[in-house]
Amino acid sequence: FPWMVALGIGDSSDPSFICGGSLISNRHVITAAHCLPVDIVRVADLNLDNDQDGAHSFQDNVLSQTAHPQYNANTLENDVAIVKTTRTVTLTDLRYPISLPFKLENDCIEGENVLITGWGTTSYGGNSSPHLLYAVVPVVSLDDCKAAYAQYQQDIDNRNICAGYKQGGTDTCQGDSGGPLMAVRSNTPYVVGITSWGYECARPNYPGVYTRVKAFEDFIKKQLGMKRFSY
Repeated sequence: FPWMVALGIGDSSDPSFICGGSLISNRHVITAAHCLPVDIVRVADLNLDNDQDGAHSFQDNVLSQTAHPQYNANTLENDVAIVKTTRTVTLTDLRYPISLPFKLENDCIEGENVLITGWGTTSYGGNSSPHLLYAVVPVVSLDDCKAAYAQYQQDIDNRNICAGYKQGGTDTCQGDSGGPLMAVRSNTPYVVGITSWGYECARPNYPGVYTRVKAFEDFIKKQLGMKRFSY
């Protein structure tokens, strides 16, 4: 996953990686607002603990970080942020941005299999994985997702995507926050969601809740300095 980013805090020589993100330009990473603040961006690594893993990673300090102005830390509404690197990320065949879904008619389809990745814990309250892991999960309808979380004071609407198996067992978990939920369209992967929250991890009947990237087109383009209608 050449666009996969680990976001860290602390000293650049020995950062603690706390979240994921996705490279969306040679200077910008999209992640979850609840991951901020962060200090370090590492792009395209495989094993965070091992420099001899064959990965061609690029690490840099954070220049600026901007959470969505309407981000709500209690409800995790509008849980999206853009992190800017200090230097330009040198792009290679093994390190490049993922496509944004703004031109897609169907950014996610109920029942469709989507891809999640991260270095997060492999069980609720467990240890994080130094290796980048990935999994496939199906998109769950917003109605089913709302019903699952009905007793919680959380707003789930078309700014979200939900994904997971009814029987549980496969999910994002702590430390995966901010990482991508990816859909493939005509052989091109798109970052359609951002790992945001859920009830524990991989619990039956509790899908993972993701920020829907397409719902935040204006905010993202503003941060990237893109004009609204020019591609």
